[in-house]
Amino acid sequence: MTGCSDVVLKGITFGAAKYPHIQGTIVKVSGSNVEFLPDPGYNNVVNGMPTGNYFRLGEKTTICDFPSFSRSTYNSETGTNTIYGAMHADKPGMTGVGYRIALRGEAGLGLYMDTCSGIQVEDVTLTTAGSFAQFDKNNDVAPVFHRYAIVYGPAPVLESGKDYSRYNQYADIVTTDSYGRTRSASPMYTTCDATHSTSARVGSRTISCLLEGMNDDGGNINAYYGLASGFDSATKTLTYTTCDVRGYQLLPGAFRVGDEVLLFDWNGKFLAQTMVTEATKDVGNQKYTIKLKENVTLPSGVKVVVQNLDASGRGFLWDNVTVRTNQANGVRAKASGGKIVNCFFDNVRHCGVSVVPEWQEWPEVGFASDLEILNSVFDGNSRSAAMWDDWNYYAMGASIQFGGGTGTSDVDYCLHRNVRISGNVFRNRYSRYQISLSAVHNLELTNNRFEAPRTDASLNPDGAPILIRGGNGIVISGNSYSSEVRYPIENRDNAGANITGDDIEN
Repeated sequence: MTGCSDVVLKGITFGAAKYPHIQGTIVKVSGSNVEFLPDPGYNNVVNGMPTGNYFRLGEKTTICDFPSFSRSTYNSETGTNTIYGAMHADKPGMTGVGYRIALRGEAGLGLYMDTCSGIQVEDVTLTTAGSFAQFDKNNDVAPVFHRYAIVYGPAPVLESGKDYSRYNQYADIVTTDSYGRTRSASPMYTTCDATHSTSARVGSRTISCLLEGMNDDGGNINAYYGLASGFDSATKTLTYTTCDVRGYQLLPGAFRVGDEVLLFDWNGKFLAQTMVTEATKDVGNQKYTIKLKENVTLPSGVKVVVQNLDASGRGFLWDNVTVRTNQANGVRAKASGGKIVNCFFDNVRHCGVSVVPEWQEWPEVGFASDLEILNSVFDGNSRSAAMWDDWNYYAMGASIQFGGGTGTSDVDYCLHRNVRISGNVFRNRYSRYQISLSAVHNLELTNNRFEAPRTDASLNPDGAPILIRGGNGIVISGNSYSSEVRYPIENRDNAGANITGDDIEN
């Protein structure tokens, strides 16, 4: 949909006629080269260079992914594919003969909404999409989701009477259902992101939804950004151009009079936040101007990010949402004024809630101010943290992660402001930490329950569940911890300042 308003999608179930991804059983591993036999009923040849995951038998979430490989070949005689130079394939315990493998598909979107307003999605179920299940951008009012579900679809029905025995060498891939039909294995993926909202002037609202099996995030609320190219103090005119990251050249949502612009440098240092007095003008050659209420100073020798705070998904809501068995994050929150409440993050491979602005990695950005994470359950998350032994990855693997900045207590680098995390339960973690904090200013962490990590995660149960990697003005109080915990907070390299609360003093 493009340019639509006040549309209700209700009572629809849909998905692709054939699953867009490829999945199968690994039959040979040689260094970083992996040969696998695709499951019947799915694509049988690797197309392009998709990312993917290795799975142990019977598991729906995985320790290991492979974000890249160098090339692939298909053997028509054996029906197998080989991917070469697959990342992490040679790391002990990550893959092996008999393991399962899945690679993303390349089919299109499910629901697409560009420059729309007031779209409602109710009682809609989607079983598969090669890309995002839902994507909205530049909406005045982002969609509202009620009882929206992303669920695993049925196993493909196969032609009966054929010999499928070679598929069952390591597990029962091809079986007979209760109606006597021959079926392949159930799908290992559903979609890419279940919801993806970019540059909305009013944030999306996701209520009473079930999102499972995604090969990426449950949700992502963010904004495109631009780069400053000059400022004329005489007229208070800021000139900016597109971002330029990973080949993307995109712009922030068009500024209107009264919008707020945020400027910060490439290292995450705050420069200015002020009102726009003249709307966006296209002055040619991919250059655009706005006039500001106040003068600003642009530093030399460093890129400056230009973000429209009024086209960044402000005021989003996640209420009573279950995200489970997906391969990335529960929700990426890159917007201000949001609330995540009464949610269940169950066996999410990375973070349950990721609050990392990512401007250096993607064209989608956003620090989160005035954010609340309340009364939610985080169970069995951050399994990907077990991939690595280095501390930096442990720091990223957490049920809730805040990132950005440079690991300091300098408030100019702490742009996640006024955050409250309260009433949540954290249990069965795979990761060294349950909460990892960086670039935060005025954060309250109160009345949460931190239970012991999983017994099979090779973690010390007496370790601190809360890691501080940078921040200022952090209150930690009224939380409960498992009896083994000796001291609940690790302030690494003393990167946090003004840390107070009963949990610190006791």
